Amino acid sequence: MILLRNIVFVAIFYPLSAVMALLSPVIALSGRRAVIHWATSWTRLHRVCTRYLLGIRVVMRGMMRDAKVAVEQGRAIMIFPEGTRVKPGETPPLKPGFAGLYRMLGLPVVPVATDSGLVWPRKGLKRPGVVTLRFGEVIPPGLPRAEAEARVHAAMNALESSPARRGGRA
Repeated sequence: MILLRNIVFVAIFYPLSAVMALLSPVIALSGRRAVIHWATSWTRLHRVCTRYLLGIRVVMRGMMRDAKVAVEQGRAIMIFPEGTRVKPGETPPLKPGFAGLYRMLGLPVVPVATDSGLVWPRKGLKRPGVVTLRFGEVIPPGLPRAEAEARVHAAMNALESSPARRGGRA
């Protein structure tokens, strides 16, 4: 069943994504608002396909209010400071770009931890399950690099000790 779900996902999501990518230059002629709407439509397509074709649900917990405030204030910046997905329990060093952006922009950081690798591994088949996004405590701007990186690492690895991880997945 998992193999069939993955085949159907690939057969539907990727061709639709290709069509959307090919139409993007035409959409761009309509202006920035149209491009944002188009990109949002693609993320909705992805969410619907992963939910109903792969059986993967996403649950968000934690400092969502702060993230919304940041977006409302025009500070919509998302980076992946480790550079790629890692297996649960791994803690590779953060890429230097994180520290550079943190220092240069002088903005607070809302760390986000995810356990998506449990249902969407880098290699192998995707399987049904729940992806949890845990929003950590806001890290204020202006901290020394070592302290900021330590706080980001601690928040990103918070899922390892969460009740959902200890008690299994839904």
